[in-house]
Amino acid sequence: MSLTRIRDQEAALQSLRGFLRHGRIPAGLLFWGPDGVGKRLAAMEFAKAGNCKEASGDACDACISCRKAEQAMHPDIRMIVPARKQRIIPVAVVEEIIDMVMFRPHESPYRVFIFEDADRINVQAQNKLLKTLEEPPTPAVFIFLTSQPRQLLPTIRSRCQSVRFGLLSPATVADIIQQHTELDRLTAETLGALAYGQAGPALEMARSDRRTVVLELLDRLESGEDPLVVTEELGNYLRKREEEIGREIQDAFARDTSELDADDRADTPRDDREVLEAEIAGKLRREVREILRLIAFWQRDRLIAGLGVPPEKLLNRDRAEKLADKVRCSPEQYARRLEAIEKAGRYLERNIGRDRILRDLFFELIN
Repeated sequence: MSLTRIRDQEAALQSLRGFLRHGRIPAGLLFWGPDGVGKRLAAMEFAKAGNCKEASGDACDACISCRKAEQAMHPDIRMIVPARKQRIIPVAVVEEIIDMVMFRPHESPYRVFIFEDADRINVQAQNKLLKTLEEPPTPAVFIFLTSQPRQLLPTIRSRCQSVRFGLLSPATVADIIQQHTELDRLTAETLGALAYGQAGPALEMARSDRRTVVLELLDRLESGEDPLVVTEELGNYLRKREEEIGREIQDAFARDTSELDADDRADTPRDDREVLEAEIAGKLRREVREILRLIAFWQRDRLIAGLGVPPEKLLNRDRAEKLADKVRCSPEQYARRLEAIEKAGRYLERNIGRDRILRDLFFELIN
């Protein structure tokens, strides 16, 4: 792999290739843009290219340095991710990095530190990093990846060269989905459109039964099913997801703890119930938000399908025939339904009873 494999990011690639071509790589780089559009891959490929033995302006993928980077075994390239339990990158990690920068790279022109979800570096750690970022004592590159650049201190942002990443085309997202799943092209293109050019959310949707459940329940609602029954079934689905999310997070917590050394394990609180419950609640809120988005997208498609737009303009394009058979939704109906969906989202953020909010929403959708 090399920078040529990064798709739909021509402006970002032009900047990165310019740094490599002129041999002047900034100490600080801020890769910002939506999640799931290739920032992490671009950072890894850029780090590999910057340390390539061929020095050709891109990674050769053949030299010993490129091969080590490809296998995530390069001693001078390090990926830093937030600790799951705290969801932060703490001061201790940054202090370790500052100590490492005091020594020259093991075997490459640069040490490269890639901070995933850089907005999760806590404020104290960001302040610690400022002097080293401004004047690294040895050749070092700090790459910050984030979808929320404003969460980083202005003093960090001002010391970085900004590289913006945009959304991917639906065709590119469809290609990525088909590389990782066995879905057909039409379904892959549909998920690419629903994810608005973000490969990560599209892949998550491809591996989940969420959309199938939501569309089936909407179809039953529109066919005359009692909204109370639909609410109960969606509630059952969400309770099942809550159990699955809980197991996933508990397993991840257990792995995190097992990877700690003895001293760190001794400092870890034995009762992580509050942390666990907060993580589960956060993921479940995201699940419900995604369900509301799918409902809104379906209502949007009902409106424009009734206006006779071609199937490729639909988000749910794999359901074009079903949408064409639906009773036409007027702009006034769509506006009322969209307002009801947005109101449900606001109430859910306030932790008002989930089942009651969904019940009221389903009654609104059939009125």
